[in-house]
Amino acid sequence: MDIVHFIIYISGWLAVILGCELYRNRNSLDSTYGRKKLGLAMAFMAAFGPLGEIFVGNLYHFLFGQPLWQYQVFPIHEGYTSLIAPYIWAVSGAQFYFSLSVIKRRIRRSWVQYAAMACEILVVELALNISALLVLGTQLFYYLPGDLGHYASLQALPFYYFAAMIIVRSMKNMGDHPRFFIVFCTSVSFVVVYLAQ
Repeated sequence: MDIVHFIIYISGWLAVILGCELYRNRNSLDSTYGRKKLGLAMAFMAAFGPLGEIFVGNLYHFLFGQPLWQYQVFPIHEGYTSLIAPYIWAVSGAQFYFSLSVIKRRIRRSWVQYAAMACEILVVELALNISALLVLGTQLFYYLPGDLGHYASLQALPFYYFAAMIIVRSMKNMGDHPRFFIVFCTSVSFVVVYLAQ
């Protein structure tokens, strides 16, 4: 797979997410504030998604003696993340930004919100990996546990729960200064993925 096909593929995912949100709520990106918050969510996830993958990948390997997953496309950092991970995570940030408002409206207890988001992350990961196999001819990442056909794993749910908690709290704290944190997160993403190999 070459990078051009991947960019077309991930841009298609972003178009679907934005299209669905605009269909659901035509006013969601009308305000400058809404666009900044979306940009912040995408930049934050692009930066801290790969960092989280490296941390969780090493922790899981330490605890269980084998990796939980291995990237199949442009792998770096022992396969725990990829050169394309910031793009995948940025699109996930857009999806997360839009779904968070729906989850918060429907679920009051924060621990249940985090559990719902963890399950959503798992479903999105399955959809992303299976569609990559169909469209690009390869999985983006391969899970060693085969409980979900090596496309994802239920063993990742506890990590996703804590990730959801960290993401929600971080986004809340960064909301007052979105421009600064967009630049900061984009810089962190660049350093982690492209400079610290």
